[in-house]
Amino acid sequence: MAVSSNTPSTINLTFSHDRSFIAACTETGVQLFSCDPFRAIDLREEGGISTVEFLFGSNIWALVGGGTSPEFDRKKVRFWENAKNCFIGEISCRSVVLSVRMRRDFIFVVLENRTLVYNYSNLKIYCQIETAANPKGLCAASVGDSPAVMVCLGVLIGEIRVEHYSIRKIKFIAAHSSEIACLGITREGSLVATASVKGTVIRVFRTRDGTLLQELWRGTERATIYSLAFSSPIKWLAVSSDTGTVHIFNLNKCTTTQVLQPQPLQTSYTSSSLSFIKGLVMPNCISLDRSLAKIRLVKGSKYIADFGHMKNTIIVLGMDGSALENCGLTGSYQPFGQVPVLEDGDLTLFESRAINEYLAEKFKDSGHDLLRSENLNESAIVKVWREVESHQYDPLISSIVFQHFVAPLQGKEPDQKIIDENLDKLGKVLDIYEAKLSETKYLAGDFYTLPDLHHLPYTFYFMKTPWASLINDRAHVKAWWDDISSRPAFEKVAQGMTFDMK
Repeated sequence: MAVSSNTPSTINLTFSHDRSFIAACTETGVQLFSCDPFRAIDLREEGGISTVEFLFGSNIWALVGGGTSPEFDRKKVRFWENAKNCFIGEISCRSVVLSVRMRRDFIFVVLENRTLVYNYSNLKIYCQIETAANPKGLCAASVGDSPAVMVCLGVLIGEIRVEHYSIRKIKFIAAHSSEIACLGITREGSLVATASVKGTVIRVFRTRDGTLLQELWRGTERATIYSLAFSSPIKWLAVSSDTGTVHIFNLNKCTTTQVLQPQPLQTSYTSSSLSFIKGLVMPNCISLDRSLAKIRLVKGSKYIADFGHMKNTIIVLGMDGSALENCGLTGSYQPFGQVPVLEDGDLTLFESRAINEYLAEKFKDSGHDLLRSENLNESAIVKVWREVESHQYDPLISSIVFQHFVAPLQGKEPDQKIIDENLDKLGKVLDIYEAKLSETKYLAGDFYTLPDLHHLPYTFYFMKTPWASLINDRAHVKAWWDDISSRPAFEKVAQGMTFDMK
C-alpha cells in the first residue's frame, strides 16, 4: 500500500501488543508507524476510523468506524486481514462501539453501559457484562499466550471488575471514590493500574485477589489521565495526563508481599506544628510514592505513553500528529535518556531527587543527616517540605528560568505571559516561605535538610534574572538563601553552573 507523508486529523492512537508499531486512527483511515526506527510504513484510507486493535502476532485488525465520515456503521466491529487486503468478519451491536480488545481466545467489545465478550474462533457471544456509564470505553486485557484476564468498570462508581476466564473467577475492586478515568494492565494480567477523574493518585492492584500493592502520587492539581502503561518486565509505570507531563513511577513495592490500605494519614502533630502550610494545597501524600522521572511536553495536548519493545525505551505519542515520536531512551543505564545516573555496586539510580535521597540515607551517619530519619516528627516535616519544593516551588521557578535563559538559546522568544503568571504564583508561595522562615532557620526546622538542598539549582539561576527581588525583598527568605547558597559545597558546584546569562 501507499504510505502518506501527511497524517490527517487524528482521532485515536494505538500501540501494537508488542510495541513494535503504532497506529493513528484518522478521519480518513489508519496509518501505521514503526517504532524503531520511527517512520510511516503502511496506510489504509477508506473512511474515518475511531478504533483499531491488533491481534498479537498476526496481521488481523479489529476496526470501528469513526470521525465525521466513518468508513462504516459505528455499531459494528469489522475484522481486516491486512495480508489478504480484505475483511474476514464482523460483529454488529445495538449501540455505538467505543473500544475493542482482542486476544486469540476472546474479543472484548465495549459499549457505553456494557462490555460484550465474544469467542474469537466463531465470533459468537460468550457473555455480557453490565457496567457503570463508560463513555471512554475503558477496558484492559492481558495479551499474547497468557491466561485471559480482562478488567472493565463495575456497576458502582469507582469500582472495577476483574474477570479471570481460565479459572472462572470474578473479582470486584473498589479502586476509587470517584469515577474511573483510566485503566492499565500488565501483559500477563497480574496487575492493574487505575486512575480516577481527579487524577492525583494512581493505584496498583493485584488482579488475582484485589490487593492494593502501591499508591502513586501524580500531583496536587486535578488532571485528566490519558494512559497508564506498565513496562515488561514489571519495573515501571508510565502515566500521561493533560498537564503536559509523563510521570514514570518505580513499582518496587509490587514485587514484595507488602499490602497497603488506603486511609487518611494519621499523625500526632498539633495543628500549630503544620500551620505554616495552610496557604498551600497539600494532599494526603506523605505515605504515597512519587514519580522517579518526568518527561515534560506541551501542556494541554493529548499524549499517550508506553514502553517500547526495545530495552530501556519509552514512546510518547501526540494526538496532534506532529508529535508522534520515539522519546527514546538512549542510554543503557538511564532509561529516559537523561542525566544524572548514579552507579553504586549493583545499584543503578537515575533522577536527581532519587539520587539525593539515596546518598542522604547512605551517608547519614557521617554527620550530615539530611533526612532526620531518626526522629519521626522531624522526618515527616522534611517529607512535607520535599513535596512543597517538588510540586509548589519547582514548577513555577523552573518555568521562569526556562523562559528567561533556555528559550533564547533554542532560538525562541521568551513568553512573558508565562513568566508573569509564574511570578505571581511564586510570590504567593514565597510569602508562605517567609512566614515559615521567620520561625525557623531552615525549612524543616533549625537544621539544614534535603529540601533546602533541592532549592539550590533553580534558585541560583533565578537570582540572575531581573526578578530576584522576589527573594531579596523577603528578609527571612533572603537570609535563608544567603545561608544555603554560601555553603562551601554549593559554592564549589556553582562555579560550573554557567551558561549565556543575561
